[in-house]
Amino acid sequence: MRILVEANKENQAQLKDDLERLQSEIVLPMQVASWEVRTHNQSSWKHAETVWDKETNEAKIKFFNRYFREKSWKKRITTFLHELAHIYLFFSEEKCSDWIETLSRLRLEKIQADARKQRYNIEMANWIAGYLYPEILALPLEFLVEECFKQKFLEFFHFRTDAYYDLKNEWELSFEEWKEKAKWNGSELVAPYDVYRDLLKVRHFLKIVNKDDLENLSRFGTVYQKRKHLLNTLCNEGLLQYFTENEDKLTTVSLSPLYFSEKGFLELSNRLWNFPRTS
Repeated sequence: MRILVEANKENQAQLKDDLERLQSEIVLPMQVASWEVRTHNQSSWKHAETVWDKETNEAKIKFFNRYFREKSWKKRITTFLHELAHIYLFFSEEKCSDWIETLSRLRLEKIQADARKQRYNIEMANWIAGYLYPEILALPLEFLVEECFKQKFLEFFHFRTDAYYDLKNEWELSFEEWKEKAKWNGSELVAPYDVYRDLLKVRHFLKIVNKDDLENLSRFGTVYQKRKHLLNTLCNEGLLQYFTENEDKLTTVSLSPLYFSEKGFLELSNRLWNFPRTS
């Protein structure tokens, strides 16, 4: 397996330092034939993202500015290891790479169908197609990666809990900012799905926190209750009932054998997509 790691030019030195430290301190669960550091000029709200090409047996991790704003090695390494866990699963579990292909195909099909129907609420369509729809369909892979992280990089999992808790607090701020900016017609219909997406992430993380880790059970439990309260303020009774009834099913995954609720995630994403979005 070959892995490419990319960052913009001004962050190349830091990326090389992080890669060298990772190679010297961490034993990876897969054989890497070679590493290559490259430059990219893209921007993103993410810390990093991974692309897998199973035909060439090659993976690419793109690191963005948000990753390099983290001054703590402990926080940066959890992002790096998270992306490597993605690569491990893409490499070892064909169902993971198949799900990514399914996600891409479904998104393209729905965008094309919307274009034919001339559903022109552009801001809503862009938000759903460009962000929320693919994020919902990617949730099972994120859950599997967190399980894989704990299994393969157990000695770093306490770093991961701290970094993940900070991410959940950052989400609260970003959601409030989004509500202030999203004044377009229909934004109130989309908001519950964004909150539910994050609630599912917190619910799953609670499932993998050690039962004797009372501190993290408490603080992530508090975050979970905040998401539940926010959902109650945003949802009608029917949608809230649907969310609640499916919460456990959607956050139940396993690595061996690899399992997640494909039908459940397809239904959830279809419910989101099927809002009327004509202006």
